Amino acid sequence: MRILCLAVLLNTLPQLLKKFDAEVRRLRELEPDTHGFVLGPGSPQEMRGYSFRCLCRPFDRATYMNAAQALAESLRPDIIFFRYPCATRQLLRFMRAAPPVIFEHNTIEETELRHQELVNERLWGNASLAHAAGFSGVTEEINRYELSRVDHPVPTFMLGNGIEPESVPALDFHPPRDAVHLLSAAHFSSWHGLERLLLGMARYQGKERFVLHLAGEGPDLEKYRLMAQQLRLGDAVRIHGQLEQDALWQLAAACHVGVGALGRHRTNMFQYAALKHREYCLQGLPFFFSGSDVDFMPLPPFAAAVPADESPIDMGMVLRLARLPEEQPDIRGRMRQYAEEHCSWQGKMRRLHGFMGEVLTARNGSLPPRRPTLEAEGPAPATVRPLLTLPASADAPSADMLAAGLHSLLRQQYRSGLALCRDVAVAGPAEWLDQVRRTWEEISPAYADAPALLTLPQAEGSGPCVCWNATAEAPGADGYAPQWLLPLLAGDVLREDMLEAPQQAVRHQPEVSCISARTSGPDGQLWKPRGFRTLKLGREEAEACLLIRRFLWQAVGGMRDCQPMGLTDWLFWLGCLEEGAIRRSLPRAGIVRAVPAPPSLAESEEMEALSQMVIRRTSIFPASSVIKAHEILAGTASLRSPDASDLAALEARWPEEASWFALYRGLLHEGAGRLPEALLHYRLAAQHNGLDWQPWLRMAHLHARLGQRARVAEDVRRALELRAGLEEFLPAGA
Repeated sequence: MRILCLAVLLNTLPQLLKKFDAEVRRLRELEPDTHGFVLGPGSPQEMRGYSFRCLCRPFDRATYMNAAQALAESLRPDIIFFRYPCATRQLLRFMRAAPPVIFEHNTIEETELRHQELVNERLWGNASLAHAAGFSGVTEEINRYELSRVDHPVPTFMLGNGIEPESVPALDFHPPRDAVHLLSAAHFSSWHGLERLLLGMARYQGKERFVLHLAGEGPDLEKYRLMAQQLRLGDAVRIHGQLEQDALWQLAAACHVGVGALGRHRTNMFQYAALKHREYCLQGLPFFFSGSDVDFMPLPPFAAAVPADESPIDMGMVLRLARLPEEQPDIRGRMRQYAEEHCSWQGKMRRLHGFMGEVLTARNGSLPPRRPTLEAEGPAPATVRPLLTLPASADAPSADMLAAGLHSLLRQQYRSGLALCRDVAVAGPAEWLDQVRRTWEEISPAYADAPALLTLPQAEGSGPCVCWNATAEAPGADGYAPQWLLPLLAGDVLREDMLEAPQQAVRHQPEVSCISARTSGPDGQLWKPRGFRTLKLGREEAEACLLIRRFLWQAVGGMRDCQPMGLTDWLFWLGCLEEGAIRRSLPRAGIVRAVPAPPSLAESEEMEALSQMVIRRTSIFPASSVIKAHEILAGTASLRSPDASDLAALEARWPEEASWFALYRGLLHEGAGRLPEALLHYRLAAQHNGLDWQPWLRMAHLHARLGQRARVAEDVRRALELRAGLEEFLPAGA
């Protein structure tokens, strides 16, 4: 069976990444056709070295669920093992169409979620869980809670947190004899409950001295430090901060007892499976915790459980644990053996794999037939319709250039499962298509089985490069819908193996949003928004191109020729972001030739151009960036591109952009000190677009400079209604 493992991780803590990595690796040992993906706001640097792939995007749950949907459609798994991402409307939509899903639950959501997430869970959680094929809870307590949320039986499996034995060494202990040294290594939160231990240390009346070592960071660390001062524990509490792995092991080897979680009951959970308990066990460090850990039931002799309440810790119990290795010299070896047998991911995932088989058998009557892995399948045959695109706003191509482009199409020998195209499409201004037909008639007889020629008139107002709808029924195409489009510019000469590597990449790496075979910027870097997931091909077989998901081009209206400084790529990608097009990874793809970036710009020109783009795409930039762009443009006496005549011509061509042109003219006037004229154009901009907060912001600043306080108050009110969080940028005293 093909398994897709998904995890939405909003906090890329190492322990979370290690857990998911171990699950994916161990499942892959049992089922080679296993694929793991992490969705979240982390960085690629954080995700290096793991067995899963990462889709690093800024925080947006809708984006993550759209990516999960794309992965499910692209990989077609038999079953999905999904770390529960917390409920949203998008999760419910995903569950209604997804293959069988087993949710992995690590907590009782009702007790930990806050604010809008809790509201969403109450709105969409039960309905989403009703579509699940199974629940895999860290504890039976969690499984019972999840079952209580659905009105029909759902298979459950208890999957306590595991550990990789080889990841933790058996330590050579050498604790000093000056005191009993305790170790708590964690990302400190309220459920660690160390207040209980600090109170126990402060109330202890015996002759032994205790020293608590805190290794790590977290929101409650400062609280523990202040509490230690108030209890006058002095150097009995030592804070080490975040330690490298080797340093942490050295610290553990110098301690007598490990401190587990002491406040899990604060989240209304009395069973759990803390990773630190497993690490202590593998290291050979006796430890204690509160409540019940699922892998330490019944309690082994090297562990102790304290009541799940707020009572101070009994230090006599801690002292008995500290003396255990002296009384039983073989105890550390027995601890490691216990962890290998009861806590390793290998055994846990073997049992989970069996549970997955049971779920699928119950649903389908039998296991699905074994498929080869995606890597072994190879690319399925795909049809390709090359599309020669003639520039809309340039001189007609010479006969030689046009013939070279058509020859290149006819010479292509499609390989690696690519079917020979049945036709070739040429798109461009209608007055050029006759020349294309004549040239085709002259050269096509020299080629055996030459495909048919389709001529498509250029769409009205389209820019220098257009990707046509892959499923559109062109005249003479008999409803033929190819999987790929290959838009070219006249004169492009293609290599025979051009399609092979891009097709392989987009098929086997569905998380990649954009593939570039060459860079187009003067500094050698691809011009794209930060955070856009890109794969750069290692060879130069794809001379064309930027490869993007199908329909992406048309979703944002295609290229337009009114972009400042010729930065067409930037405006195109920003449009994709604003329209949400790149948030949807669609299963089919097209290859689009990138318009080359302009020559290197002077710094001042680049700042002006970038500022113009920001004020046109305010929905995808923070308010601070928009304000900075306003300051740059309003403080410039004259802008070199576009000038007033350019603006008039462009406004006539793009009347739907009237709001932006009015705003831009207002900035030109404001920068030149012509405040009344600037106010007039800002009012026009506000009339053209009642949802844009920028004109009201500019009017607030100008009315403040003119001393018209009453109007400032109205401008401020309207701006704040349209865009929250602008207070710090408004005129002083507004």
